[in-house]
Amino acid sequence: MGAPPTHPLTLVSDPDGLLAEEELLAELCARGFAVLAEGDPLRLRQRVEGARPWSTAKPLVIVTAGAESCPVLALDRSP
Repeated sequence: MGAPPTHPLTLVSDPDGLLAEEELLAELCARGFAVLAEGDPLRLRQRVEGARPWSTAKPLVIVTAGAESCPVLALDRSP
């Protein structure tokens, strides 16, 4: 039986830091996920762009500290 379907990019709000636990990170990595957590929104944007291309075979999980950090993510607003 194959792996369950996943999305290429997942944004996780983790105010309690549960995804920082070593066992959970190791399991996610073993299952092929790349996990990015960065407090600085510009550095996060650089790291996300550097992780491209995302795909279901190479999924990316972006971890934020919580809902209050989501509005400050650096977005490309160019047309």
